[in-house]
Amino acid sequence: MKPYRVVSFDGYWYLLCEEVIDGRVKTFHIARMKDLCLHEDHFEKDTTLAKRLDKAINAWFNPNVEPYEVILEISAEIKRYMLDHPIAPTQKIVQELADGTFYLSLEITNEKEILSTIFKWIPHIRVIAPKALQESVLLQTKAFLEKQVLL
Repeated sequence: MKPYRVVSFDGYWYLLCEEVIDGRVKTFHIARMKDLCLHEDHFEKDTTLAKRLDKAINAWFNPNVEPYEVILEISAEIKRYMLDHPIAPTQKIVQELADGTFYLSLEITNEKEILSTIFKWIPHIRVIAPKALQESVLLQTKAFLEKQVLL
C-alpha cells in the first residue's frame, strides 16, 4: 500500500492508500487500524487523485469512479442553510425560481455520498437527476414508511 493522504469526513479520520497491485484507492478508518509500521519509503503525489479528493463530500466518495452530476431541487425554506453550508465543493446553482426554490448541481461518485443529505432534508429537497438516484430515494423512503407503526 502507498499511503496517500489523511482526511477527515464528518468528524472521523481516514487514511487513503493506493493498492500497489491494482492501483485502486482504498479508504481506512484510522480508529480501526492496528499494528502499523512506519517506513522510510516515499511516494510521488498523484495530482489526478488529489483533484478528485478535493471534490469529495464524505467517506462514501470513491476515487476509482468517474464523478457524475446530480441535480437537486431545494425549497426556499432551507435555501439560506444550503448556501451557508454547502453540500459539496462542486455544487453550483443552475436555476432559481421566483418562489425562492432553486436547482443545485453537484458531482458524486457513489449515491451513498449524497443520500444522507437528501434524507436529512426531506421534505425540502427533491432529486431531479439522475433517474437511478430518484428511484433509489423512492424505494428507500417506501421501505422506511412500511416499517413505521402507529402506536
